[in-house]
Amino acid sequence: VKALQGDTDEAVRLADGLGSKFPIEPLRPLFLLPKAAALSEAGKPAEAVKALKKFIDSGEALGQAFKPEGVTAYQRQAKYQMSSYQTDAGDIDGAIKT
Repeated sequence: VKALQGDTDEAVRLADGLGSKFPIEPLRPLFLLPKAAALSEAGKPAEAVKALKKFIDSGEALGQAFKPEGVTAYQRQAKYQMSSYQTDAGDIDGAIKT
């Protein structure tokens, strides 16, 4: 909501804060999803791609908290969104690969 209201810096700060303080460590990477959305909304698609790459790479940690098929679904959605951010950042080849 903060990002959609134009306060993208606050949205990123909140996502970082919640992610670092969330009491269930394997779930902390989930906060990279709203962070990526806020970064994209702020006109920083390359940074949004980095956040989603970190999320996708955290699959093993998330697998401890979810059934593997649940993690796979989250990762597929993140890859789909990441390809959009890559396109916005001008990385068409990366988007095609993703």
